[in-house]
Amino acid sequence: MTQHAALQQILKHPGVWQGRSGHGGQGLATGYAQLDQHLPQGGWPRGMLTELLLSTEGIGELSLLLPSLIRLDQQCWVG
Repeated sequence: MTQHAALQQILKHPGVWQGRSGHGGQGLATGYAQLDQHLPQGGWPRGMLTELLLSTEGIGELSLLLPSLIRLDQQCWVG
C-alpha cells in the first residue's frame, strides 16, 4: 500500500474529523462566539483530536483553547 493510499484510508475512519467536513453532535463552546459560528458543531468537536495549524508559533494560539480548558477543568472539580 502506498503512503497516499494509507493516508486516504486513515482519513476515511469515522473517528477522524476534518474541519471542512460536518460531524454530528454539538461541539464544546470555544468561548468566542464568532469562532463558534464558523465551526461545524458550534464549537470544538467533542471526543476528537483538534489540531491547530499555524504559519507562526506564539501568536496567541493557546488563547483559543484556554476558555474551553478552564471550563472543562472547573467541571471536573465540581463534578
